[in-house]
Amino acid sequence: MTVYIGVLGDSGSGKTTLIEQVISTLSAKGFKVGAVKHSSHDLFDLERKDTRRFRKAGADVVVGFSKSETIIVKERGSVANLASIHSLIQNNVDVMIIEGFRSLVLADERILKIILAKNPENLRKFTSGPGRTIAVVSNNNARFKSLPKGAKLVSKDETGILVQMLEAEVSKALSEKEPERVRAKPYLQT
Repeated sequence: MTVYIGVLGDSGSGKTTLIEQVISTLSAKGFKVGAVKHSSHDLFDLERKDTRRFRKAGADVVVGFSKSETIIVKERGSVANLASIHSLIQNNVDVMIIEGFRSLVLADERILKIILAKNPENLRKFTSGPGRTIAVVSNNNARFKSLPKGAKLVSKDETGILVQMLEAEVSKALSEKEPERVRAKPYLQT
């Protein structure tokens, strides 16, 4: 089972930095972590690279292999949904972190939300929809008097607390679906 976590916030709010920290920590704890990013830029398919040339020549799908990575470039066709993301990862990860895809994250109740917000007005942009917000991350904690039900307010300096929350969510989901995969902390026997 894969736990989906959507990270929402305005451009420049620190989403990518936060996601890097979460991925690094969860990976170090033994979880298999994936990431999906939506961007309006051609991050992976630069104009003068072979992948772009092959796509322009008419290839429907271009796959690139290196010693350590594989990339797939293809026409998206329609707005991504959770099923299309899931089909790409094929249950190969415990947790999939989604950056961007605001309408998808807000509309799908299976995606847990982390919102980076500067102020209450900014927070309201990202709280619609049926999904559960587990954390609101901000530098201005004192300004938030009301949070989404069940959400915890976390300072950008307290990413350790956020990672603990995510680890608990992922461990809970894994133990419900696959009890044999419950992760135990290593300890020294005396």
